[in-house]
Amino acid sequence: MSLVQQPEPFDDWDWIYEIKHVGFRALAVIEQGQCRFLSRKKHKLTGHQDLRAALVKEGNAETALLDGELVVIDHLGRSVFADLMQRRHLARYFAFDLISLNGEDLTKLTLLARKEKLKRILPSRSAHVLYVDHSRGNGTALYRKTRTIKRFQPFNFERIF
Repeated sequence: MSLVQQPEPFDDWDWIYEIKHVGFRALAVIEQGQCRFLSRKKHKLTGHQDLRAALVKEGNAETALLDGELVVIDHLGRSVFADLMQRRHLARYFAFDLISLNGEDLTKLTLLARKEKLKRILPSRSAHVLYVDHSRGNGTALYRKTRTIKRFQPFNFERIF
């Protein structure tokens, strides 16, 4: 399944809910001790050398293809797209999916199985790369919680079955 936009928050055990940060969607390709970022249309995204080096150093994988978002956040954890565009602050990589790992194609696994593998290869604490956790079944509560932070962005709904 894929990302689905809904007009209102809802609760359903067959869905997971994630915070949506505003940035550049980027595939992180890790191979041969290097990392490069590609757009969804496979265009190379330049810059972010420190972040790319951190993904190689901190990630527990020889090769991997991660899906995520390049984001600059403020002190409250809110996305600041203008700072990303103007490169005023260092970006972080918010990883939410793992497409392949050490030569194994993971696309036949469920999203939750891929997210579990992703969580295992990422550091539990990092200033550079963050695992995008999720809530299962209770979208309304997560939505209400995000609304308490002024200017917070909506979240993603993804059906897991």
